[in-house]
Amino acid sequence: MAGVAAGALFSLVATQVFLGAYIVASRSRSVLLSMLAAVAAWCLVALPLSALPHPPVAGAALFAATTVAVWLVGRRFLPPPRAPAPTTRWLLLIARGVAAGLLVGVVTLAAHALGPALAGTLLAFPVGFSVVLVSLHLDHGAGTAARTAHAGLIGATSLAAFSLALALTLPILPPWVSFVASLLVSLLTTAILGIAARGRGRLR
Repeated sequence: MAGVAAGALFSLVATQVFLGAYIVASRSRSVLLSMLAAVAAWCLVALPLSALPHPPVAGAALFAATTVAVWLVGRRFLPPPRAPAPTTRWLLLIARGVAAGLLVGVVTLAAHALGPALAGTLLAFPVGFSVVLVSLHLDHGAGTAARTAHAGLIGATSLAAFSLALALTLPILPPWVSFVASLLVSLLTTAILGIAARGRGRLR
C-alpha cells in the first residue's frame, strides 16, 4: 500500500504535464487538438515513470519541480479572463461522464491481460480532469478551460501531500492512523493554499 501511494506521486507528475500541455494547446481553440496534445504528453511521461522505482521523497521533489515549471510556463499562455457563457449542455456532460466510467471499467476488466504495472498506470489517467476540461471547453470556451487547468496544477498539491504522507507513515503506523494523519496533512495543505490564493487576490 505504501508503494501504491508512492507511485501516485509519480502519476501526479504526469497529470501536471497533462494539464500544462492542455493549456498550451488550448490556444488553438480546438478541443480535439487540446485533448490529443494533453493525452500524448501524459503518455510520454507516465509510461516511462511507471517502469522506474518510486521512492516517495524523490517523487515529491519531482512533483514540486514539475508543478512550478508547468505553472510558470502555463500562465504565459492564459488568455485574459472573461465572463463565461451561461449555458451548460447537460446531455453532453452526462455522456462524457459515462464515457469516463467506461474507460475505467474497461481497464479494470483488462487488468489481468495488461499486467499490474500498465493497468495501474492507465487507471491513473486523469479522467476527471479530462471530463471537466472538455466540458468547459465546449460550453464556455478554451480560455475558461485553460484557466481551470492552470488552477488545477495547484489543486493537485493537496493530493500529492496526502500521497506522500501515506507513503511515509504506512510503514511505521497502523493503517487507519496513517490514513487519518495523511488526510489531515492534505486538508492542512488545502487550507494553506486557499489562504495564499486569497492573499494574492487581495494584493491584485
